[in-house]
Amino acid sequence: MRLKQRRDFTELKQQGQRLAAGCLIANWTTPPAGSGSRLGVITSRKLGSAVTRSRARRLLRETFRLHQHDLRQPVTMVLVARSSILGKQRAEVERDFLSALRKAKLLKEPWIQPNTFWCSQCASIAGGFRRPRQFYLVSWGVAVLRRAVRLTRWKRFGDTAR
Repeated sequence: MRLKQRRDFTELKQQGQRLAAGCLIANWTTPPAGSGSRLGVITSRKLGSAVTRSRARRLLRETFRLHQHDLRQPVTMVLVARSSILGKQRAEVERDFLSALRKAKLLKEPWIQPNTFWCSQCASIAGGFRRPRQFYLVSWGVAVLRRAVRLTRWKRFGDTAR
C-alpha cells in the first residue's frame, strides 16, 4: 500500500526515525499491530525532468517491493531519492537500500533463527570463532545442516549481535 496524503508524510517525518545511505534517505516508523507495510516515495525537482523523477520512483518502489518480506516487522516508510540516484542501475539502488535497512536493524537475520545455537563440535573445529564455511546447527536437539553462510567478520559463538 502507498502513502499518498500529506499528513501521512509529515507525521512520519515528525515521529519516525531517519537514516541516509547512498542514493536514498529512509524515514520509517512501525505501524499499529495488524497493518501491513506502507511506502511513500519523494523525488524533488532537483533531480531533473519528470522522466528522471519517474525512473527514480520506479527504482525505489521496485526495490521496496522485492525486499518488503525480508523486514522483521511491517513498517511505514518514506524513501527520499537523492541526486546520486541518477544513472544508477537497480542493483546499485538495491544495495544502498539494503545497507540502510541493515544499519537500521530492520532486516531479518537469515542465518540466526530463534531457539538455535551453534554446535559445540563446530566450535572446536573452528577454534571458537565463526568462519565463512558450512556448519551444523543444533535446533531443538536435532542436528540440522544449514546452507553455507559467508560472514565477513569472525565472531565468538553465542554472540548474536552483528
